[in-house]
Amino acid sequence: MNKQVITNASMSVAQVILSSVLLFVVYKYLIETLGIEKLGIWSIIVAITSVSQVGGFGLGGSVIKFISKYLARNEIDKAVLVIETAFLSIGLLIGVIALLIYQPVAWSLAYFLPESAVTEAASLLPITLLSFWLTSLGGVFLSGLYGCQRVDLRGMIMIAGLILNMILIFSLVPHYGILGLAYAQFVQAIFLLVAGLAFLRRQLPGLSPMPIHWDRGLFREMIGYGVNFQLISIVQMLMDPLTKALLSKFGGLAMVGYFEMA
Repeated sequence: MNKQVITNASMSVAQVILSSVLLFVVYKYLIETLGIEKLGIWSIIVAITSVSQVGGFGLGGSVIKFISKYLARNEIDKAVLVIETAFLSIGLLIGVIALLIYQPVAWSLAYFLPESAVTEAASLLPITLLSFWLTSLGGVFLSGLYGCQRVDLRGMIMIAGLILNMILIFSLVPHYGILGLAYAQFVQAIFLLVAGLAFLRRQLPGLSPMPIHWDRGLFREMIGYGVNFQLISIVQMLMDPLTKALLSKFGGLAMVGYFEMA
């Protein structure tokens, strides 16, 4: 068996195991420090902001397919152009969606959350949307590593990001409360973006430190491929925020917190 395949598989297993352990530690700490209802508020805000992913039209997943195709043909420049086109497209599309949903989401919080939690939840919304936008941009580079068959490098970045997030939570939550969670997520998003770009540039040296090239033909081709998967996953994407919103409305924030951990 190819050595790289074994390395990739081993890192994938390690990532799952370490992620589970780290999440267990983090959730235990958050319940003891913030309480289960605060965790419920955070869970709802993260789920709602993730809806902006619809604006990506599946481009992140398309990157893997098209990078692999052009690398197999030894068309390195075309592979680089795939990354830069996807990066600029996702940055614009998800950025616009995030701006459009901000106010409607802020208005809807009063319907799904107790009155005492609305102000706190609203304060999380801007930085959480910004963090999700940065994470989506970083996801382009992480998908690029997949396409380069370097799942091991992606796994290393994800594990390092989780460890960083845990350290930040332990450091920030005691001082900032639930906002500390948002700050930790924001820093983690920047780390994933920067680290993903740095590692991918080693695989694709022609990739610019700041992607500026966009190709209309590639964009249309990737959109055509990605939309098929986006249509399949859109119901699943909406199910999480809707489920948590209804749980909050009829079961309370504590129920949402327990659902998040489950």
